[in-house]
Parts: sequence; structure tokens; C-alpha cells
Amino acid sequence: MPGRGGARKRTAPNEAPPEEDEDYQMKRQRNNAAVNKTRQKKRQEESDTAQKVEEMRAENSKLERKVESLQRELQFLKEMFVAYASNNKKEGSGPSHNNQPPSPGGAALSQQ
Repeated sequence: MPGRGGARKRTAPNEAPPEEDEDYQMKRQRNNAAVNKTRQKKRQEESDTAQKVEEMRAENSKLERKVESLQRELQFLKEMFVAYASNNKKEGSGPSHNNQPPSPGGAALSQQ
């Protein structure tokens, strides 16, 4: 990979190399800890995302099956309605109660 393992800075002959400097060592340790923490967080986020994707795929499959079931039910009800309508045309004009929908209480409310 280009850019990695490049040339090192030269130190002055009277200075200690950076590897021996305590401040440098502390900075390296803090940096390494931060890098490890960041990488671990990224791995956890990727894992969480993968899990969420699987959950959503499962839910999507379930919803697709529900849609198919509801479509079959709708088709069945349409066929029943057509059959009912065809039967009523053959038998006459249909229900003979003034084409009003039934009241919620039934006959008990209509007699009051």
C-alpha cells in the first residue's frame, strides 16, 4: 500500500529517539487505544446493522405472505359478491326492506 512504512524522521544526535521518550510512548498508547476503540465500535455497528437487516428481511417476508393472503381473501369475497348479486337478479329485485341498512340494535330499536 503506498504511503505506509515511509521514511522516518531523523533525530538530532544529542536527542533521544522518539521511541524512548515517555511522552511519545504515552501518546502512542492513547492513540492505539483510541484506534482499537474506534475499530471495535465500527465492528459492533456493522454487526448491529447486519442483524437489523435480517430482522427486516424476516418481517418483509411475513408481510408479503400477509398481502398474498389478503389478496386471496379479497378475490374470494369478490367472487361471493358476484355470485350473490347474480342470484338476486335471478330471484327478483333483492331484499324487500326499503333498501335501508339494518340499525345497530336490530328490531328492538325500530319498535320503540
